[in-house]
Amino acid sequence: MTRISHILQKIPFFNQLDDDTLDFIDHQAITRLYSAGEVVAWENEDANGVSIVISGWLKGIQATQTRREQVLRTFGPGDTFGMITTLSHTPNHIRITTLEDCELYKIPGNVMIILIDQNPSFSSHLINYLAQNLSMMINLVEDLSLKSVVSRLAKFILARSENNIYLRKKWETQDLIAAQIGTVPDVLSRIMRIFEEEHIILFDRQQITILDRQALLKKVES
Repeated sequence: MTRISHILQKIPFFNQLDDDTLDFIDHQAITRLYSAGEVVAWENEDANGVSIVISGWLKGIQATQTRREQVLRTFGPGDTFGMITTLSHTPNHIRITTLEDCELYKIPGNVMIILIDQNPSFSSHLINYLAQNLSMMINLVEDLSLKSVVSRLAKFILARSENNIYLRKKWETQDLIAAQIGTVPDVLSRIMRIFEEEHIILFDRQQITILDRQALLKKVES
């Protein structure tokens, strides 16, 4: 197996595929390298393929007329994008930009169609994957429309913490975090200060330490 095939075996969407399917994908797909700050996909253009993140991080955004960005999702190693637009033959809904140097692996749209037509197991796996993504997007819409900024920030910190420590990556600025939870940096900073004053978290540069996990969980439900 090639290096890419071994990588695909570790990615949730591909790790249940047999070796022949992985080899077929490997021979058809294209490896692409991007520098930090590059636009990988523009909104309203055809995706024409499914991209897999091999290394690096990207963000998927929508911009308002006032140029404010809403970060709908970040993509890291093992994540995919372009699946729905490729299969539905519709333009990209969001713009995808690199946050750091990235290596991507793109499977052309026609290869996906061949796999769907000829491989029932692949088709079944794909349906399950798309259903999970739909559920995730419904949860995102619910959070942005029904939850308070306090609740969204608490949920954001909890989701990214390990052993009550959230280590921010070097590109995870206040502006980016604010855009991800649907607010502005000033509001984000104010809520972070409140969390600190209530001894729920300790904020120190690139690290957020959860001091009172139960209190933070209550903020999620607020």
